Amino acid sequence: GLLEIFDSSSSEATFSNDITMCQKYQNGERVGCKLSCSCEWYASCFPKFEENPLNDSLVDGASQGRTHPRRNIGVCSLSVYIIIFCSTAIWGGMLLAILCTRTYLVDLEDQA
Repeated sequence: GLLEIFDSSSSEATFSNDITMCQKYQNGERVGCKLSCSCEWYASCFPKFEENPLNDSLVDGASQGRTHPRRNIGVCSLSVYIIIFCSTAIWGGMLLAILCTRTYLVDLEDQA
């Protein structure tokens, strides 16, 4: 499973302050940000559950102390802020292209 990746001592990138960036896994996801690594600057950690081989008692606010057969290991994905910024930039760029094209065509018609 995905938890095997955290048993190895290798890491993709380690900085001087011992922050380990999450490794890219088989399917291209960077997993483990809820356990032992950090996401890139443009990414946030979102829930990703995997079977908990130890079946230890993992407690979260909603479980009220029950044991979990699954463990939240976390997955890095694009931050909501980055998605909003890109969407706004694309929308603004398209609006600017339409306005420029319209202005050019109106000027072209006025000259004729």
